Amino acid sequence: FAPVTRVENQLLTDYLAQNGRLFLNSQDYLYYNLHTPLTLNYFGIISQSESITPTAVYPDPALGLPPALAGPLPLDYKAVAYQNFSDGLILAPGTMPFLWHNQGTPAGVARKGEGWRAVFWDVPLETMPLTAQPALLGSALGWLSNWGDAAFVVDSQTGAPGEPRTYVLTLPSVAPTRTLRLTNTLPSGLTLLPETLTGGAVYDAVTNQLTWQGVVSGSHQIRYQAIPQVAVAESGHERTRKNTDESTKSLMFLRGGGLPVVNSPLVNVVQLADGLDGVVLTRTATVWLDAPDLRGVALTAVAATDTPSPTLTYTLVVSNSGLAAANAQIELRLPDAASPITDTLHSSSGTVTLKQHRVSWQVGLALGDTVTTTIVLTYTPRVDVWLAGTAVVDDGLTQPVIKQLQLHLPPYQYYFPLAAWHKPL
Repeated sequence: FAPVTRVENQLLTDYLAQNGRLFLNSQDYLYYNLHTPLTLNYFGIISQSESITPTAVYPDPALGLPPALAGPLPLDYKAVAYQNFSDGLILAPGTMPFLWHNQGTPAGVARKGEGWRAVFWDVPLETMPLTAQPALLGSALGWLSNWGDAAFVVDSQTGAPGEPRTYVLTLPSVAPTRTLRLTNTLPSGLTLLPETLTGGAVYDAVTNQLTWQGVVSGSHQIRYQAIPQVAVAESGHERTRKNTDESTKSLMFLRGGGLPVVNSPLVNVVQLADGLDGVVLTRTATVWLDAPDLRGVALTAVAATDTPSPTLTYTLVVSNSGLAAANAQIELRLPDAASPITDTLHSSSGTVTLKQHRVSWQVGLALGDTVTTTIVLTYTPRVDVWLAGTAVVDDGLTQPVIKQLQLHLPPYQYYFPLAAWHKPL
């Protein structure tokens, strides 16, 4: 146990101010250093919920990690002889969540400025599954690199077999300019349309691989279309979603021919290598075939505005814009600083229950369906409070969808007119 001292805090602040790159992983840092420029200006954390004992984390989907690391990834503090003092983080505007945990708040953040980048995790890396640690640490180091803003996206998370999908890789401008090497090996079941390839990459049909090397001056894009193919599952084979080593999910079943079956993901991986710093950055773009798409999630909270009302109504709306029906498991983690009213919990469909500050909702969504659940909470308007509510929507096939609503509710104030009369002596 050795927290960051005041002197070390100032040294780290000065380092970042000189275009530094910092990754800090500590359970105890915020307890001693919450109200410092390093925490607010560089990590982008404005408050915390202390020692809320999370038991699982979800890496943020924006990191471009493969579906196997989508979470939940269990945390094992006992295996490394740690006590669970991990906190919940309240973020300043402009701060990107890096990790979420199952207590309803971010557990890790990333923030950047002119020339500097910083990543902070409140959950110890050592408590995460051993098989997931290299990729998670690599994602942090990759984001801190000059190429951390590189993005690899596909035009739709779900698709039909035989329907072309558009992939776009965007490389950021860096200074000073550097030579970058790119490798993109397309997965089995994804066939490139060579005539759609732009951006200077070279395609090898034998290896089903794209390569590119060059100096990036200004933002550069490589774009192409590829056709997903699917096989019919053979008799006796099942695709299941399960944890292996309690850490990663088995999300794809391959036939003998190497083609994915329906509902399986096509995980398209790009690797970027910069010879100067030795960092290899990985980005993935994933398409599920004939699968649901529940990314249309909206989480809102409404308080009465005409009086100092102590109630707050949360509404969660989930839509299925995919190509298949979904049996969704949804959890809404309500803020600890408010008290849910059990009798106000209602849903338009499915089975919904409340246990302490967790709303659990099992619901089926056909194609095009939209479902809603609401609950009313009370809070104390006489104190300054941050409320963080988070929904995790899991269809059992694709990646979980995470939606957070962070509210700042200052105490109710009423201003009386003040008049003064001065009587001459």
